[in-house]
Amino acid sequence: VPLVGQYAAQLIPYIKDDFAVANLSAKVTWGGWEQYMGLAYIVAVIVMVSMRNIRGLYIATALCLFGYSAVVVSKIEGYSQRAAISFYESLKGKDVYVEPIGFKSYAQLFYFQKQPQKPKTEAYLLNEPHLDKPAYFVMKITADSAMKAHPNLRLIKEENGFLFYERK
Repeated sequence: VPLVGQYAAQLIPYIKDDFAVANLSAKVTWGGWEQYMGLAYIVAVIVMVSMRNIRGLYIATALCLFGYSAVVVSKIEGYSQRAAISFYESLKGKDVYVEPIGFKSYAQLFYFQKQPQKPKTEAYLLNEPHLDKPAYFVMKITADSAMKAHPNLRLIKEENGFLFYERK
């Protein structure tokens, strides 16, 4: 995974998925040393297995997984959903609707800190003539073109494979 992140620009011409290409265009900083975490784990496995040290193998696995989770997983999030999460967080505390369209996500519930309210359907939020408060929508760039051109929506930004719309 660190090698894919470090050489994303060279891999993009071989990827046929527009959303994945846009995700890999995200600005994520790699130090170059992250790939050695996997190498260190392979060495630890070989050493522990050759010594028949099962406890050492468990400890090495736990330490490597902990380190990998702390360092690499946060960088993967930078590609996969950081743009959407930043958008949700920018609306935190505001009296607005925020919904993803065309994909399932619970990120808006956590990062926007959506308060309990009577649920509004996607159709209501898109087509109701008079909304009681502004509505914001997140779509992937691969969303249905008719939805992206919905007459009630105004594109406010595009970032790393996500489209962000507003309806006042």
